Amino acid sequence: MVVSAKHKEGDFCLYVDDDGPGVLKKNRASILNRGKRLDQTKEGQGLGLSIVTDIVNNYQGHITIETSGLGGALFKIAIPLDA
Repeated sequence: MVVSAKHKEGDFCLYVDDDGPGVLKKNRASILNRGKRLDQTKEGQGLGLSIVTDIVNNYQGHITIETSGLGGALFKIAIPLDA
């Protein structure tokens, strides 16, 4: 996993590159919802990404999920610096 941040076009941008199995396009929006988990074999309540999404939304930001160059998922968070 690689975490990086930078200032881009008036936003604070945080990138989390993962080398895991990735997230299929059809599941990317749903995993941001409270209680949604793709891997039901592991413990957890499916709250982590929904909490991150709530925080990002409170600062008028947005989160997107893409495919990482490491083979897994790339989570991109952008928050306006004037938020």
